[in-house]
Amino acid sequence: MVIVEAWSHGKPVLMTAACNLPEGLESRAAIQIAYDRDEIVPRVQPLFTMSPVERNELGKQGLHLISEEFSWDRICAQMMAVSDWILPGGALPATVCCARATAGLSRTTRSHRLTGRTGTMRETNASARFSPHVGT
Repeated sequence: MVIVEAWSHGKPVLMTAACNLPEGLESRAAIQIAYDRDEIVPRVQPLFTMSPVERNELGKQGLHLISEEFSWDRICAQMMAVSDWILPGGALPATVCCARATAGLSRTTRSHRLTGRTGTMRETNASARFSPHVGT
């Protein structure tokens, strides 16, 4: 969250890959650093050797990324796509990774979810089970 906040204020960002915001590195809105103490200094050093113009440009890239990828309109559209997917017959949205989307689901539910089969979910003993439609 701190990284997104920094971007929203046009600030340069240092982040690890574990931040799970690859679009920040891809769009040159951040400088990647490492966990290892011996690797942090060489990865942080470029920020201190940049001119103020270069640091401002890094911050502007973050601000642009926020306006393009993390706007409320975009987030709402993504949430609607996920909601549509959860309902029977909805298509898997691009924002959902199959591995994460099916984690913790039974094999049958995963299969039905990924193949688009429809059915209803019912709660039994605090675990979700898939109950396919039979007849009409």
